[in-house]
Amino acid sequence: MLQLQLETWVLLLKIELALYFVATTISVLVVPKIIKWKWLTMYSGHGDSKENSAPRVFSKLQVPKHWFWHFYAYGCILIVCYVSFVLSTSWQDPVLQAAQTELLNSKKAQVSLTLFGIHMLRRLYESLRFRNTGSKMQITHYLLGYFFYSHTFLAILVACLGDYEQHAGWKQGIGLGLYVFGSVWQNASHEHLIAQKHQRSYLPLQKSGFRWIAGAHYFGEVILYTGFLCIINHWIIWLVYGWILVSMTNVATSYSQTSTQAFQKVKTTKSGPKWILFPFLY
Repeated sequence: MLQLQLETWVLLLKIELALYFVATTISVLVVPKIIKWKWLTMYSGHGDSKENSAPRVFSKLQVPKHWFWHFYAYGCILIVCYVSFVLSTSWQDPVLQAAQTELLNSKKAQVSLTLFGIHMLRRLYESLRFRNTGSKMQITHYLLGYFFYSHTFLAILVACLGDYEQHAGWKQGIGLGLYVFGSVWQNASHEHLIAQKHQRSYLPLQKSGFRWIAGAHYFGEVILYTGFLCIINHWIIWLVYGWILVSMTNVATSYSQTSTQAFQKVKTTKSGPKWILFPFLY
């Protein structure tokens, strides 16, 4: 009976995760096509955000863009609290007991949560060092950040349920390599961005991956989550990956317009990056 209840809860959680990622992915695909709603997907500071300003009511519901670091701090706290509570609790609850079994016996869960935690810590460190330009973001973007990292954390837990394989296969090896490459690439891109924080205005980015890709830091995010996809190899993570692809493509497209405008304003013999997000593709 308890096993049946646990399976029911897991099924309901899978349905909720699927609905969330499908709904948000479709929204990011559809909303930009509707002119009067396009502002919902625009990031402050990007080239076309002024042309698609939010209605006056929503323009007052904005928060500092520098608050991005909140997401990563939240992600770190979420992982630490979950692991600490599950491993230390003495409650005889079937859900907690199942979670404890997973943490103690699933190498995939252990590795995936560790890598996700490292990603959160690195992004927190980088975000705290970015220039605070005074730019704002919509409250919807701010809230979406919390929803995304909460659901991604849950997706990792659910995707690793019942997987007690003790030896990593070639897919996991490739996934770890992609994760490391994506992390190093993204960090190098962010360090180049951080180096510009003392500049009064936006300057063309001509180092690191920005020499070739306008959204080099977003490309790193895609590669990193490709690594997660190979390591975990579960349909729920495919939904997470779909969201990453769509959202990164959207924001990189917007970001590339800022890059193009910067190159037009500054006299330089160098041309802008050839690709927006994916080398040889886009």
